[in-house]
Amino acid sequence: MDLKTFDTWRIGAVENASPAQRMAFARDTIRQVIEAAHLDDVDLDYELDGDALDALHEAMANALTTPADALKALDRRIEQGILTEGNMDPRLLFVHGAIGAWADFLATGDPTSLKHLANEAVSQIDYHFEPKIDDFLACPQMQAERDRIAVLLKA
Repeated sequence: MDLKTFDTWRIGAVENASPAQRMAFARDTIRQVIEAAHLDDVDLDYELDGDALDALHEAMANALTTPADALKALDRRIEQGILTEGNMDPRLLFVHGAIGAWADFLATGDPTSLKHLANEAVSQIDYHFEPKIDDFLACPQMQAERDRIAVLLKA
């Protein structure tokens, strides 16, 4: 399966899922993105000011239990404290994007936000494992992501 076919399948899986399936998928996806972040190797003091760094740590530690409005406030603090505008380390960018998409999904239930969250997870895997565009699922990690999506969204 090439990248374009995979993306089309993933988007359809989100659109065709029930609200309960979407929520389960979203919760599992934000957990996965945070766990796979590997931010220990990122110079966070270079990337974020102190308040943004505190907000990032709080959002990551409590993403599954923080209400949408509080998570959106943490996301705004992160956004306001970015020091490397346009040049953020991709590992931090994936986590920051996922937190924002998760907060939006929690607030609205909008499938578009869930598609963004799912894209952050796929981008994170792509960054670490560099699957071939024309044979995307030949990469075991990408095949595992496809399987995870299929199970959670019953696609």
